[in-house]
Amino acid sequence: MDTEQDSNAALETLQAAHRANPYPSVERRQEWLDNLKTLLLNHRHEFEQTISEDFNYRPATETELFEILPCVSAIHYQRKRIKRWMKPVKRLSPLPYLPGKSRIHHVPLGVVGVIVPWNYPLFSSLGPVISALAAGNRALIKMSEFTPKTGRLLQQLCRQYLGPDVVAVINGGLSVSAAFARLPFDHLVFTGSSEVGRLVMAAAAQNLTPVTLELGGKSPVIISRTISASEAAVRLVWPKTLNNGQSCTAPDYIFCPEESVAEFIAGMRKEFSRQYPDFKNNPDRTSIIHQGHYDRLQALLSDAQQKGATLIPLQDYERQSEDDYFMPLTLITGVTDDMAVMQSEIFGPLLPVLSYQGLPEVYDQINAKPHPLALYFFGYDKAEWQDVGQKCPCGTLTINDATLFPGNDALPFGGVGESGMGAYHEHEGFVRFSNAQGFFERGKWALPNLIAAPPYKRQLPKLLQKLFIR
Repeated sequence: MDTEQDSNAALETLQAAHRANPYPSVERRQEWLDNLKTLLLNHRHEFEQTISEDFNYRPATETELFEILPCVSAIHYQRKRIKRWMKPVKRLSPLPYLPGKSRIHHVPLGVVGVIVPWNYPLFSSLGPVISALAAGNRALIKMSEFTPKTGRLLQQLCRQYLGPDVVAVINGGLSVSAAFARLPFDHLVFTGSSEVGRLVMAAAAQNLTPVTLELGGKSPVIISRTISASEAAVRLVWPKTLNNGQSCTAPDYIFCPEESVAEFIAGMRKEFSRQYPDFKNNPDRTSIIHQGHYDRLQALLSDAQQKGATLIPLQDYERQSEDDYFMPLTLITGVTDDMAVMQSEIFGPLLPVLSYQGLPEVYDQINAKPHPLALYFFGYDKAEWQDVGQKCPCGTLTINDATLFPGNDALPFGGVGESGMGAYHEHEGFVRFSNAQGFFERGKWALPNLIAAPPYKRQLPKLLQKLFIR
């Protein structure tokens, strides 16, 4: 395992490399991304294996589709656009500054730190790194202690394909993570819970390090009366069961018209059985990451049941051994706000279903909680789409789909309020990891000296005041 001293040494190496070449060329940045792509493609099956072992089992296809594919797609997308993004942005100078020229130059920040969660160890580590490299930075990654095999593999391969002066990886426990957050990065990205996000932000503040926080939260689903509840159910099973619900963008709870709740439950049960006809022996299911998280989810179920909720497992399942952490999707009805399942992000295969009479009451209930990272609306009335988007602040509003939007390279990814701070991906990531440096150019004529400099009793300064202070 790595130590605090290893983190310090790695950061010093990266900082020295940045000082030696503070503005890498287009070709150098593209070379870095090409090397990262080669790393992923040459060792994709090794990552599938290590992630599955870290999870106690995860299908290789899930790793392919939701970790490797989004990274490769982001590399293609950003590589093509680096040259255009690096061009100075012209700004129209105000009249008093003419004939001067105003521009914005996007200059690399330096070294970007990335603290990675365990649920998507590859995508959550390399996603921000891709944007950081495109912007001309170096990166230092802190992997989760819950995915040690994947962390060691990524550490070895980054050293081999990129070099310790471009991207370095640190592994270690909580003490290493805490020390990592206190390092003097030029920018720090953290993905995880709101509670830990507060600690990371406080640690980064010691160095005035700017932060991007991707914090998740309880992402609600609204099923409109303009779509059948059974159709919405078909579209929701896979997004909820992906990675067995261990996604920061997973649907967290459902609002269903009161007259359609039974139809929705039946639709979920039917679609779950179609996708997992034999959950006990299904190769497409993903395990809960470890005993502690499994116990936490079981405690949520127990608390809800004791307080009057009804649990509806979509398939019966008996554990095969003490280290069997598989759980089928369980719907929960009759939930109330005092239940633990409604007070924090679930992050697993549990799905509360609430009924409603009218959409205004739904909006009120959503807005009574912290703003979510994602809000999912199922329905075909465009006026309702606009209404929910204006009345319910969220990181991303998705219509008739769920969970998958972080892989959309055309959109920024980030939360609002307690679900996050800042966004990356696409051009927003390039800007996030750059210093938007103002650049003002004067020619031979220096008008301020002629019209604004002392002595102020001249007529030109007085004329300038009359023209522009009104």
